[in-house]
Amino acid sequence: LCRIITGLPHASSPQYRDYPMLGICDAELVDRSADPDDRRVTLVTFTDKGLACIRQCSDAMDSILHQVVQSMGEEKISQLCLLLDEFFETSEKAYSDAASGCRESEDV
Repeated sequence: LCRIITGLPHASSPQYRDYPMLGICDAELVDRSADPDDRRVTLVTFTDKGLACIRQCSDAMDSILHQVVQSMGEEKISQLCLLLDEFFETSEKAYSDAASGCRESEDV
């Protein structure tokens, strides 16, 4: 979302990490302020303009999803749902297996 709004490149290196945040601040979508209890912490809140942008993006995604569902038809959507259910169940099991393997290696 940050790259779409600001047009800035995404980069994970520390020197570029705040660029997207700076862009959405400049676009007046969020406000940043220091935490009064801990100056090391920056509080980020959405502005009214930012909330409107989120609603607009959400509405656009809903519209696109509706168009896709309409064009695919009920049968294909049912097949897709079944495949996605299987995918997520398999992913959860793989994650659980991997996590238990990590816990076992910590016990050693």
